[in-house]
Amino acid sequence: MRKIITTVIIVILALGLGYYLFKISGGTKGTGSNDFDLSGVQPTDKIRDLQSDDHVLGNPQAKNIMVAFEDIQCPACKNYEPTLKSFVAELPDTKVVFRHFPLVSVHKNASSAAYASEAASAQGKFWEWVSLAYERQENWQGEGNPLESFVEIARDAGVGDLEKFRNDVANKTFRERVQADVREAAALGAGGTPSLYFNGVKLQVTGLDGIKQQVEKLYK
Repeated sequence: MRKIITTVIIVILALGLGYYLFKISGGTKGTGSNDFDLSGVQPTDKIRDLQSDDHVLGNPQAKNIMVAFEDIQCPACKNYEPTLKSFVAELPDTKVVFRHFPLVSVHKNASSAAYASEAASAQGKFWEWVSLAYERQENWQGEGNPLESFVEIARDAGVGDLEKFRNDVANKTFRERVQADVREAAALGAGGTPSLYFNGVKLQVTGLDGIKQQVEKLYK
């Protein structure tokens, strides 16, 4: 009897842990802000080909691709941003592609930040907006409604039509654009942010030297 009880407890704990990790990764329909529908997502180990609306840092014609799944409210992503940007200069013939993976179960403003970055992108200021949003992350991450903070960031990032930006964020104009990235991250089992893939192979997130060692055999 004791053995049976112990087994049941272990199973319950395992299920609970699995559910917790699933929620942390954003891997359920309606997590957090109820913005993302992940129904029907099928596991895969293949990164999507470069999309026309992808955010590319570096030479678009570079042969090698570093795909980074990021959450703009994630402190680790904020701290990793300088390293990420250095890849273009430090890794031969490589471009960096930013894709969204807002962990909405733990970061309540992550999805709104993703929408805001896309609203800025629609006016040609994606990278400028994201850099400032990371820089000011502590200011807006705890706000009940970060819209005005995002508008202020947009102003300082050089976004021209602030009213359009405001409406795009408030109306979640780019929800489907962000959801496409989230569905891909979920299908890949990305699990957390930042998650890095070099030429389709998932990397351990380390410093620049560690990344260089990992990608040596993956260059095209």
